[in-house]
Amino acid sequence: MLINREDVDDVLLLQLQGDLGKPEAEALQAQMEKWIAEQSYDFILDMEEIRYIDSYAIMALLRMNREALECGGAIKLLRPRSVVKRFLSIGKVLELFDCFETRADAIRSFKKNVSRVPEPSAPPPKPEPVSHIEMVGKNHQAVLLRLLEILRQKGYIDHEEFNTELHRSTQLVFDIFRKELLR
Repeated sequence: MLINREDVDDVLLLQLQGDLGKPEAEALQAQMEKWIAEQSYDFILDMEEIRYIDSYAIMALLRMNREALECGGAIKLLRPRSVVKRFLSIGKVLELFDCFETRADAIRSFKKNVSRVPEPSAPPPKPEPVSHIEMVGKNHQAVLLRLLEILRQKGYIDHEEFNTELHRSTQLVFDIFRKELLR
């Protein structure tokens, strides 16, 4: 897989070409961890030229997104092919990423979120505690709560029914994500 990097303002646009299997995902994750260490947190992955993605690569994308979110950034997908979209749709993983069909829209989406840190005068509402998340270390609680909030906003979790009847696909994503966090 080839990775071409382009810096657009404070966003790293990564044009990916080829297959995205385990070795490629490991290389991409290692490189993105270096960029995060250099304080680059906003990424656009141009997936137009990705022909194949496997489950290891999906888990790597979730890990990378978690790291970016922990730092106040995000990973957004640009032009994923239909075969990649289909694979990411299994377990509703695709719903965890913002997807764009144009480069300009993807870049603009980061500019709309410039003030990601809430103003001191208007603190964000605290999420209600969820008993099973309390068992996770404090550094991972925020990530799990953010994931839950995303799933709630996308309509996959009804807050009142959360502990009793999650949609099967949401439960699958949550279980996979939780296993990754507990490693």
